[in-house]
Amino acid sequence: MELTFFLAKVIGAFLVIVGVSILLKQKSLPLLAEQFINNFYLKYFAGIMALIMGLLLVASHNLWTSPEKIIITLIGWAALLKGASLILLPENTLAGLAKICNNKTWAIIGGLVAIVLGVYLLYIWYTAIV
Repeated sequence: MELTFFLAKVIGAFLVIVGVSILLKQKSLPLLAEQFINNFYLKYFAGIMALIMGLLLVASHNLWTSPEKIIITLIGWAALLKGASLILLPENTLAGLAKICNNKTWAIIGGLVAIVLGVYLLYIWYTAIV
């Protein structure tokens, strides 16, 4: 159970920070996404990092028994799938996926979802230490 609270603290803080960043930098996200998609080396490096993080999370915390454990496990699986996709999928497939997800509505929804999940995980961690 201690691992769950540790991961809730780290992943919760990460999600809140990234979610707020997405909401604050909406105007520059399309350019960021375009530059990311056009840089093979950056995509490959990001894929390796996401794959490592996903594998570590799935190997250490593949638990499906409570909401917070399920959220952490799903984040691990999502990171693993994202990493594998970035290093395995063809360039044109990744560019097509980026075009679909590259709009203001998706950015706002993604940022808000990240913040809500992050706050929830931080709340789980905080209530565990009190």
